[in-house]
Amino acid sequence: MGTFWSTALIVAAEAACIVGLPDVSSTIRDLLLPFVDQVAFTGLWVTAPIAYGVAVACAGCDDRRAPKFFRHAADIADRIQAPVLVARALEHSHANRR
Repeated sequence: MGTFWSTALIVAAEAACIVGLPDVSSTIRDLLLPFVDQVAFTGLWVTAPIAYGVAVACAGCDDRRAPKFFRHAADIADRIQAPVLVARALEHSHANRR
């Protein structure tokens, strides 16, 4: 798969959510879901918890699990001591409550 696959999918999830492509979002969600407990790592930096990408993809396809995955992403980011990633996930978690 290569080093950048998870980072590329997280960026694609954000783009699909912003431009309103629910079919793309659901595909990305399904691709990332098996790796939800891991982090996207390029070899040089951590992009985000993969749970964040799953959460954004869920938000993009109106999957009600988005807030749960944003909270999971915040928990992972907290464990790796990444306060900016914690804040980003929690901000989205509160915005996507249903």
